[in-house]
Amino acid sequence: MIKGRGKSLIILVIIGLFGFMPNVHPDSSVQNVSTSAPDYWPTTGWLTSTPEEQGMNSSLLDEFVDAIEDVSLPLLSYLVIRNGYIILEGYPDPDYNESTLKHVWSVTKSFTSALVGMALGAGDLTSLDELVVDFFPDKTIANLDEDKQSITVEHLLTMTAGFEWSSATDPSDMMDSPDWIQYVLDKPMADVPGETFNYNSGASHLLSAIVNRTTGIPTQSYADTYLFQPLGISDYEWIIDPQGVASGHAGLNITPRDMAKFGFLYLNNGTWDGEQIVPSTWVSASTQVQAPDEDYGFQWWIDPERDAYYAFGRDGQYIWVQPKNDLIVVFTASEGMYLSLIPWYIIPAILSTPTPTTPISPPPIDMRIIGLVAGAAVIVVIVLEVFRRRR
Repeated sequence: MIKGRGKSLIILVIIGLFGFMPNVHPDSSVQNVSTSAPDYWPTTGWLTSTPEEQGMNSSLLDEFVDAIEDVSLPLLSYLVIRNGYIILEGYPDPDYNESTLKHVWSVTKSFTSALVGMALGAGDLTSLDELVVDFFPDKTIANLDEDKQSITVEHLLTMTAGFEWSSATDPSDMMDSPDWIQYVLDKPMADVPGETFNYNSGASHLLSAIVNRTTGIPTQSYADTYLFQPLGISDYEWIIDPQGVASGHAGLNITPRDMAKFGFLYLNNGTWDGEQIVPSTWVSASTQVQAPDEDYGFQWWIDPERDAYYAFGRDGQYIWVQPKNDLIVVFTASEGMYLSLIPWYIIPAILSTPTPTTPISPPPIDMRIIGLVAGAAVIVVIVLEVFRRRR
């Protein structure tokens, strides 16, 4: 039986192979109700606590830290917050600390979603059924067929707009173009809107443009006034496109602690210190499965097996929220996938909560085969090395 560091190494290899593979649960849902009202609001800063004071096992959390250090994972930061208190925080890279801004890539999409919900709640956006092309009367749109004319705001939110889009090439091509909005609107159609999930960063940028056009305020200014300032977020940077529209799909640079504030806002159903920042109905809808055949809401990923949801960005950026346990986990990294660290180490540390019997969900069979073939040799080498050292 392999224990200690050997087990950690094998687990982390599995994380590298299977760390982020969304499951298909079209009927699943997450209960978006925090277990209790917060003791305080971290507007001016987070309070810290021992794990035990917040009902968590510090020894198991120490194993989490040991596992990271054992194999020098390229994590830049990790935060675990329970009941509104930081119980674990670390910055493995000496060039990073709690004040360091980090590009969070597609975590930006979840912030953009919040702004759409706020514009809807304020009446600037009247309905998710509004047609996307109607927001851009100044644009001459190529490939304008019946399907493209039927794309709605909701289709953008759920990644079901139907555009022909490759995540491998189109985001960079869009950002190299002189007009990002025009680039997306001109794309030919591949599917009927609403029928097929296809992850599309261009759709998220259109959402930012729609916030801009419906509110009459630049998206980044709208966010600063109505979202960031109430939460006490003042230090951030946000990339804009050539027309001055904040990048809706990526480009937000923010600190890990402020990422956690955004998670805390959603954990508390959009309220902050007595003020409804994001409509509670929007928080609920955004963090339920909305897309066909994918665990995806309104620019949030859903983790139905653990009654959680999360914002996810390239190279290992996460804001993971589990309302039933009043739990938030934040990761930033330079590369890798780290979602599986949560069920392996953090959830089992919750006192009186049993360790999940299947902490890592099996991926689809084709990806499982690919992963096993690619990782088998690595795992064998690690196991042999562990036993060699133990002799």
